[in-house]
Amino acid sequence: MNSTLALLLFCLLCLAMLMLPFIPAVSEWRTPRDHSPLPISRQYANEIDYFTHQFRNDALADIAGARADGKFDYVNGPPEQMSWMDGTRPLIGLEVVHSAAGIRCNRPLYLHADLDCGDNSSLTSVLSNGTIQLGSNGEILEWGHADGSITLGAGCVALRRLSSEVSIELGGRCCFERLSAPTIRLGKTTATAPKKLVSHMPASLNDLPGAIRRTDTLTLVKGNCRLADGHHYTGSLIVTGNLTIGHHTVVNGNVKVRNAVQVGRSACITGSLICENRIDLRDNATVAGPLISETDIVLGSGTTIGRVDAPTTISADNLVAKTGAIVHGAIWARKVGVVWEP
Repeated sequence: MNSTLALLLFCLLCLAMLMLPFIPAVSEWRTPRDHSPLPISRQYANEIDYFTHQFRNDALADIAGARADGKFDYVNGPPEQMSWMDGTRPLIGLEVVHSAAGIRCNRPLYLHADLDCGDNSSLTSVLSNGTIQLGSNGEILEWGHADGSITLGAGCVALRRLSSEVSIELGGRCCFERLSAPTIRLGKTTATAPKKLVSHMPASLNDLPGAIRRTDTLTLVKGNCRLADGHHYTGSLIVTGNLTIGHHTVVNGNVKVRNAVQVGRSACITGSLICENRIDLRDNATVAGPLISETDIVLGSGTTIGRVDAPTTISADNLVAKTGAIVHGAIWARKVGVVWEP
């Protein structure tokens, strides 16, 4: 074999080896096989109602008789006589389900009307076109959604996600992870409205000790900072240390803090409050914008986050809400959230 032929064979061999990695791509391009959407784990889907849409569509198709495979079973009797734990296929209930005793169901449940369960109920996942009501010490293990309101009694656990088109109300000692509704009531609301100052003393953020004016509407304070009681501040504030906002004080702007934040009783922040560490809101405090902490958030009794016409978000590793706190929007407790009832 002469040297020219050997060189030619060597070049062809190298070219063949270089083409090997492209064979799967060319094959997939000519005859697509991997074109369906990838499955998303219930734990990592960002949209809180992601699984609601698909489950509703499948259930309605089964009710209409459009599915020949019949992947659903039906609730066919009084709840007390129903074998909720028998079987593996999802359940469809076409009428109101009301049970004084607890319901323990280990499969997805779709309800065309209201669901009212007694104490110690356990549901894997549930979707209701009406309302959902669980007695005390119940649990929803994966997700739950209602077109109406959702009410959980004392000591209930809502793992993963819970959403409503109207409202969510959690009793004392309830634990949760993700909640989403126009109005979320954490524990019993206070019967009497707190006293509010008729007028606030105007003050400037630029007059604070150590204040550095960054722009016309932004002030930086290096180190710790305290806003006096009963004052009204206009503008956004960045604090590199700890921040204490006095009682009945109003901040008309956004607040960002590196260390801890304490917001006094009946204080108000009209923008967002973002902190790298713990946020402590005392009773009847108000934050209109997003409330975000990388560690812990404590909501005092009667605190209000967001507005009905402008829902917002709470995000923290751990969230403790004293009874009577109200949130408009979404809550995400990455580790655990609890309604504290003394």
